[in-house]
Amino acid sequence: MLIKIRHQAKLKGFSLYKLAKEMKLPQQTVYSWASARTQPGYENMERLCQVLDCEIGDLLEKNGNELAIPLLTQEEYDSGLKNEQKRMENIRERAKSLGLDLESCLISTDTISV
Repeated sequence: MLIKIRHQAKLKGFSLYKLAKEMKLPQQTVYSWASARTQPGYENMERLCQVLDCEIGDLLEKNGNELAIPLLTQEEYDSGLKNEQKRMENIRERAKSLGLDLESCLISTDTISV
């Protein structure tokens, strides 16, 4: 996915470092998104929009008059969000079984594998 994190952050006066701190994510995660090595999940895309006060469309790279990536249908978006929520629930359950309290920890859903 081609997203314009660096551009939107600059418009808001944020460095990528400041954006990562604002989102309570590792700096490496945001830099990885900005360089297109990895992609933010649905929840993080929504958080990006909240922090940068923009719409998802503002983050998408455009190629001429067309988006460089196809837009998701509402059904695809809802399905992806449901999968992200299920994945997070699995992480919470796994952490609970290990006696960890994730609510008191800062975690990045992009770097955890269970």
